[in-house]
Amino acid sequence: MRILVINPILYTCEGSQVHRVSTIKDTMIHAMCMGFRHLGHEVTLAAVDDYRPTTDEQYDFNVLWFRDTLRWLLPSPLPCPWGLRSYLKHHTQEFDMILTSEVFAFTSLFAALVAPEKTLIWQELSVHQRKWHRLPSRFWHSCVAHWAFKRVPVVVPRSQRAHDFIKPYLKQTVDTVVDHGIDLSWLPEGIEKRRQFIAIGQLIERKGMDTIIDRFAQFCKLPQAQNYTLLIAGQGPLEDALRQQVARLGINDCVIFLGQLDHANLGKHLSQSVASLVATNQDLNMVSVTESIAAGTPIVMNTVPNTAYFVQQHALGIVRDDWDANDLLTVAQDQGYAQRCRNIRPTLSCQAAAQRLISLMQNT
Repeated sequence: MRILVINPILYTCEGSQVHRVSTIKDTMIHAMCMGFRHLGHEVTLAAVDDYRPTTDEQYDFNVLWFRDTLRWLLPSPLPCPWGLRSYLKHHTQEFDMILTSEVFAFTSLFAALVAPEKTLIWQELSVHQRKWHRLPSRFWHSCVAHWAFKRVPVVVPRSQRAHDFIKPYLKQTVDTVVDHGIDLSWLPEGIEKRRQFIAIGQLIERKGMDTIIDRFAQFCKLPQAQNYTLLIAGQGPLEDALRQQVARLGINDCVIFLGQLDHANLGKHLSQSVASLVATNQDLNMVSVTESIAAGTPIVMNTVPNTAYFVQQHALGIVRDDWDANDLLTVAQDQGYAQRCRNIRPTLSCQAAAQRLISLMQNT
């Protein structure tokens, strides 16, 4: 099968400025493209040129870079690469399937207008975008989507919340949820657990690392919590403030800031931890949650991310907005959580996610 993957935004940036990176091989969409490749399909990725890496990389699939034509007018989360529309008009016959992200996207609109019968929309958003008081998103979903996407055969949600959000607008939304696939090669299995927790993410306000530190400090006061460590994997502008918080709470010996890690080291620390901790204020599908589960490490998290439903549904950890020290102790002592994570690991691979998307498209 010849598949065009349209994913203009390759990674998340804080604010409106796109920060260039040296590689895109650690992004979710690169892993998904490799999932299709490992299944034997031909893949082409279409992305916005702003996300082109600073180094000259070689990929196992074709990558097309398009200029964000209306960047001067529209915010970076809503790119409009006009050249993509022209490309689709002239090259649609070269593809059997077009996988595009989000209903509220010009790139999805282009695909739906030019080649609707070949288009599968993979929906992540579960709420209206807040830009301009949500008015553009509401208009798009209520009017544009009903008119322009009616011939698209299938919309696949990435979470139950995404399904509940988009189904009223597009009835061809399927009930089957297909989340981001995970590259399992860097997540080792069967590693012995250590007396440690891990928190993964940028050290920025919305990730709630200060909340995690506060709750871990409360955990350290329990008599059963001796010799436990909290690993913090990530970097960001709040690192100094978080280090000061750790010192103020008197837990310097129990918290280790790992900084930004490569996949190999992150996978090792993740697999060795008894639980991964999440207290985000604003995230949708957190790939780090799925990666943790694939590493055999349960989650203690709040209900903000869309992935919370999956964790709760399969008892892969504890999901509570006000999770506390006792929840950390429960997960650390109950081996059933980790075993369920290990059992579900094979279904989380990129190949498994890619096959589910193809099957849904072929069965419509």
